[in-house]
Amino acid sequence: MRRQQQEQQQNEGHKHQLLAERQKRIEEQKEQRRRLEEQQRNERDLRKKLEREQRHRYEEQLRREEERRQAEREQEYIRRQLEEEQRQLEILQQQLLQEQALLLEYKRKQVEEQRQAERLQRQLQQERAYLVSLQQQQQQQQQQQQQQDSRPAEKKQLYHYKDAVNLSDKPAWAKEVEERSKLNRQSSPALQNKVANRISDPSLPPRSESFSSVGMQPARTPPMHRPVEPQVQHLVLFLFKAFTLIAHYICTVSVIYLFFYLYKSYIFFLQRLGHSESNGFAGHGNLPDLVQQSHSPSGTPTGLNSQHLDSMDEFGHGGGSKASFTPFMDPCVYQSSPTDDNDESSALLRQEQAKLNEARKISVVNVNPTNIRPHSDTPEIRKYKKRFNSEILCAALWGVNLLVGTENGLMLLDCSGQGKVYNLITRRRFQQMDVLEGLNVLVTISGKKNKLRVYYLSWLRNRILHNDPEVEKKQGWITVGDLEGCIHYKVVKYERIKFLVIALKNSVEIYAWAPKPYHKFMAFKSFTELQHRPQLVDLTVEEGQRLKVIYGSSVGFHVIDVDSGSPYDIYIPSHIQSSVSPHAIVVLPKTDGMEMLLCYEDEGVYVNTYGRITKDVVLQWGEMPTSVAYIHSNQIMGWGEKAIEIRSVETGHLDGVFMHKRAQRLKFLCERNDKVFFASVRSGGSSQVFFMTLNRNSLMNW
Repeated sequence: MRRQQQEQQQNEGHKHQLLAERQKRIEEQKEQRRRLEEQQRNERDLRKKLEREQRHRYEEQLRREEERRQAEREQEYIRRQLEEEQRQLEILQQQLLQEQALLLEYKRKQVEEQRQAERLQRQLQQERAYLVSLQQQQQQQQQQQQQQDSRPAEKKQLYHYKDAVNLSDKPAWAKEVEERSKLNRQSSPALQNKVANRISDPSLPPRSESFSSVGMQPARTPPMHRPVEPQVQHLVLFLFKAFTLIAHYICTVSVIYLFFYLYKSYIFFLQRLGHSESNGFAGHGNLPDLVQQSHSPSGTPTGLNSQHLDSMDEFGHGGGSKASFTPFMDPCVYQSSPTDDNDESSALLRQEQAKLNEARKISVVNVNPTNIRPHSDTPEIRKYKKRFNSEILCAALWGVNLLVGTENGLMLLDCSGQGKVYNLITRRRFQQMDVLEGLNVLVTISGKKNKLRVYYLSWLRNRILHNDPEVEKKQGWITVGDLEGCIHYKVVKYERIKFLVIALKNSVEIYAWAPKPYHKFMAFKSFTELQHRPQLVDLTVEEGQRLKVIYGSSVGFHVIDVDSGSPYDIYIPSHIQSSVSPHAIVVLPKTDGMEMLLCYEDEGVYVNTYGRITKDVVLQWGEMPTSVAYIHSNQIMGWGEKAIEIRSVETGHLDGVFMHKRAQRLKFLCERNDKVFFASVRSGGSSQVFFMTLNRNSLMNW
């Protein structure tokens, strides 16, 4: 029993020991788990701390990057501002240099004009002295005639004609005319034949004999014995006109024209003097050398004028076949009444005509100088035989050739007589173009997206000649900004700065040409979110100071003040309920950019830049024109399906009409001087180029 108790006690002790060991192991496991959790917690805290630090470093890096980008943007903005200011400074410097050059040129011309005026005064003093000597000789001859009449028995000759007018007493212009007449006589074969016939004819005495022979016929009175009052009167009138012209031209730039007028007037005076002598006496044998030489065929100014007229009439009317137009004249427009002007006015008109022809010869368009047509006073329309497969949308003159823009590309039409066509650019639509030869660029609206592209003329020239491989490697064009969807543009020159005003879908942009080293159009002004969508755009300068944009929309015409940017309406045709089709904006000359003619639908109105009607006249076309354009003869032309109308831009009166033989659609292309180019579009899509020659002088007789 006792042993059982001991064994039981031992078992219980062993159980207690096992429980204690178990409890100890549990405590150790708890401690180990606690340490492990603490270690994990520390690791998590450390990881979070590392993540926070990493995130902080990343945010700091982003902040520094943003600050760097901001600083770069500010530097770029400052750099652009500096470049713009530098460009403006360069433009101002260039303008200053040009103005200084113009001032120096003006001073030089002023000094030269003063010298010319002094020289003219000296020559007129010589002419006045020559006139006084003529009067004195007249008085002496009258006295000698009286003495001869008082002594009729004496047959002695009272004078020797060869000594009557001394060569040294003649003024400079008389000597110059005599020398030129001698040269003209020597160079004229017709006159040499005439002189040879005169020498071979025994019935006609030699010229020297008529001067010094004593045995003269009584009917041949010596010229210095004839009454010279008409001669003196004509010379006095000539001197009075010369003094008046000197007083008028003393401070102008027309001294050269004054010389021309004096010389021609003197020649005309000598011609009239010669005609009056030939009417009173037989032959030219008794005329003085100066007068008789002025009648040489090679010295007449009328022959020169007629040659000029003939050459101008022949120049530029060939190069094509007759167009299908019938000229028509409104008899109420031009009424010519006969005048009783004298020969002097007609001579002056011939001289002015020669000057105009010379001025027009400078940059005339050469269409075919080899094809000489007979003279015609009626303006004529001719066409080129080349047919374009696609519709012609625009054109521009480049020298004497025509750049033609179509739906499918850009071509060059040789207008020098061959009519050959060169393909420059293919598979690109050209909607509008202008050649700026001074800048060596071609401005266009082209492509599917109607971008504003500027092509270099040197690159286009190399597309034809292929003589410069360096130019061929370069890109031949640049785009103006990022403009897309251009509708219309206009190039306007203001104080030697070329502005490019562009109409977009709902905005108007103004660019200015920046010279070297930029050599491109740079942004100047922008007017966005316009109320009306612009379809036609122009730029005017009010009184040489304020720039204003004029644009036409489907509602009417509007103005934007460039300085303030505020738009306002200047003309809304209230009598038209539907949409309006604007055709042209013509800034009237001699109005300081304040007045303009606005053409829309089949009419036009005269308004100023503030919307006030300036003339109670409405320009009314005979039909709805498909194209309207202002030409520099101060006229406006409208192309309709039935006729082409030419009207005065000042009054709107009809100057002339070309009737079509059949209805056709026409489109204005370009014009220069008296040549106007336009194109026709047929239903099949083919187009032809026409040109009209508008001679201002012949148009007045049309």
